[in-house]
Amino acid sequence: MIYNVWRFQLRKSGWKATRFFIFLQAMGKAVLSTLLSMVREIVFGVGFALFLPVFYGLDGVLYSMPLSDILTFAIAIFLIVRTYKELVPKAGSRFRSEQSFTG
Repeated sequence: MIYNVWRFQLRKSGWKATRFFIFLQAMGKAVLSTLLSMVREIVFGVGFALFLPVFYGLDGVLYSMPLSDILTFAIAIFLIVRTYKELVPKAGSRFRSEQSFTG
């Protein structure tokens, strides 16, 4: 029973992480998206799977992916906010320049 709950949570959190990767790719940030995916799976996923069992035993393996998803979420939010701030001035300046030509 507990295993099924964890499996559902992992599947659910994996879909959320995929949305961030897709958003960054759509915004033209394919390299950031790829690096974020690699950090989630290799650095956090494997690193925590090896590191957490030292302190938490077998439960550490179960906690490794949710913890990596939480940290990936924090990094993804930072990257998305930074990408949004880069795009907003560009769109705003283009709109103002069109107004000056038509008005």
